[in-house]
Amino acid sequence: MTHRLRSVALAGLALALFRCAPRPAVPTVPSAEQAEASRSALPTTLFASSNALMPRAVTSFGAAALGGAVYAFGGYSGVPHAYNREGQSGELWKLDPATQTFELVSNGEPTQGPALVSSAEALIRVGGMRARNAKGQQDDIWSLDEVAAFSPESKTWTSLPALPRPRSSHAAALIGNTLYVVGGWQLSGSAKGGSFADSLLALDLSTRVYRSLPQPFLRRAVAAGALDGKLVVIGGIGADSTISREVHVFDPASGSFSRAADFPADGFGVAASSSGDVLYASARDGALYALADTTGSWSKVGTLSFPRFFHQLVQLTPTRVLAIGGISGMHAGPRIREVEVVDIQKEAAPRVVSFVVSNPLPARNRQGAFVHGDSLYVYGGNRSLAQHDFAPEDFVAAGARFDIHAVAWSAIAPFPVARQTVQTLVDGDYALALGGFGHDGKEARAHADAFRYDIEQDLWTRDPSVLPTPRTQFGLVTHDKQRWVFGGLDFKPEAQGEAQFDHPTSVLRAAEGQPFVASGIDLPRPRRAFGGALLGGRYYLVGGMAGGFASIAQCDVFEFQSSAWSEIPCPKSRISPQLVALGGKLYLAGGSSAGEAGALSPNRSLEVFDPNTNQWTTLIETLPVEARHLTMLAHGESLLLYSAHDEQGRASIAIVTP
Repeated sequence: MTHRLRSVALAGLALALFRCAPRPAVPTVPSAEQAEASRSALPTTLFASSNALMPRAVTSFGAAALGGAVYAFGGYSGVPHAYNREGQSGELWKLDPATQTFELVSNGEPTQGPALVSSAEALIRVGGMRARNAKGQQDDIWSLDEVAAFSPESKTWTSLPALPRPRSSHAAALIGNTLYVVGGWQLSGSAKGGSFADSLLALDLSTRVYRSLPQPFLRRAVAAGALDGKLVVIGGIGADSTISREVHVFDPASGSFSRAADFPADGFGVAASSSGDVLYASARDGALYALADTTGSWSKVGTLSFPRFFHQLVQLTPTRVLAIGGISGMHAGPRIREVEVVDIQKEAAPRVVSFVVSNPLPARNRQGAFVHGDSLYVYGGNRSLAQHDFAPEDFVAAGARFDIHAVAWSAIAPFPVARQTVQTLVDGDYALALGGFGHDGKEARAHADAFRYDIEQDLWTRDPSVLPTPRTQFGLVTHDKQRWVFGGLDFKPEAQGEAQFDHPTSVLRAAEGQPFVASGIDLPRPRRAFGGALLGGRYYLVGGMAGGFASIAQCDVFEFQSSAWSEIPCPKSRISPQLVALGGKLYLAGGSSAGEAGALSPNRSLEVFDPNTNQWTTLIETLPVEARHLTMLAHGESLLLYSAHDEQGRASIAIVTP
């Protein structure tokens, strides 16, 4: 038998849905040079993006709308709490929401943590802090008393009366002709132990005179906005590092503070924006909240596709809010480049953010993949675009990590074997890669071995969780500290005809670090190349193939508690679909379905199953990602879709927030 499986055995679809490769020696501990190289950035070309991307993504900056454009000033892009001059920005960027393009309109002294508000004709920046130290040197950080106005016409900054005392990590808002500055602290050389501001400042822009009023809290990292002619101050963190959800309201008419309903999420690094009638705010939980009345309660009106904090919100229209900048957590990773707009009136519809980027890997399909944190990891696969290319050189081992927020690739250690259709399971900071299809030096066949990937160390090692017999195109899931394997195929090239295709029906299970064994449970029917997902203590099997390459019309459900099988209604049959559980529902995408003439063609719709109604509905008719060899994974409250099936060597990535 040749390196290519005989065409008779592969009639129809056959093994077109596999993932595999050769078998070099398994590495143990890589050298320092290897480890460094595996983490190195890879050239990334962006061909298309559905959303605007910040040229330099930052946290702790100012943003405001003026004249139909959105402006972002200053910020920090370095390691949190390791501040330095190189990581700070003095750039003022202008975003045109219509064309989603950025323009650099000014560049001055680096400023971190400024507030930015807009009057009828100008932008006003207030305070902030500046690092005098270089990267790696001892902190030398100073809060600023600077206040200046920027004219878009002249593209120049004009100084306004300085703050009575330097202030950073504060917030500001304009009500009428008065600029209010609230919260924050003063740093005098060190990034720790600042002196908290105990006053609310009010600058009359006509007289250019400040008034100082006592504020009933000492906090920094607050957010503020105007509502019904009053100043609303949200959250912050105190001198004892306690994060507050308190909301305080300052009434200029009475000159006094009162309390409003607490913010529904942790009030640290919150962003807020208002046109005066409704105040919108969001925090790290990713929800967009609205407050319509200072005596009322907060309501959730939307969800960000990219949860973030230390970002900014800018209100474009009464119902459209733009989120820009920020970071997903207190980590050294990149800031969020994606600029997203939440339209309150359209929140019932799914939101899609998509990219087309260069693919640094040789594989074009059937890669192993998993999501960890804010990154997509892909490895292995098959380099051919054809269905039945299984020569040794067709299988690859290379891997890469795509940082969703940076929109950039970096290298990771290659998979120990060149293989496709490997199933992956994430457990904390480790990933288990199991089985798959690859060449053994003589023939292409299914495999039974397992490998463990240490995400932090970027290291692959062999894992004892091997299969009792080879399998590929199966389902892998964890339930109640047990790992389970459902369905699949053992392709045996030494056999003849249909005997090459062995469809095991025995369901396997294993504890962590133990070999898989038969559970005593069998599938209701043979099934491979299907979509599988765990939801509510049940494992759902949708689509796929049985013996003879026949598509399967039944959708089976296994209940772990009772070890019983049942069925649910099925959507249109798909071969090699992806099924993901998210938010109490099941989402189905990718694969191929039979058309009116019976021929198979890629299915580009996204369907959703609601267990409460026992019904399938179509959520998106046409996804912006190639359906063939599509990978779909959960990422927070969103779906991440990935495909490298492209003749020009590009990769398509989409984030769908249902």
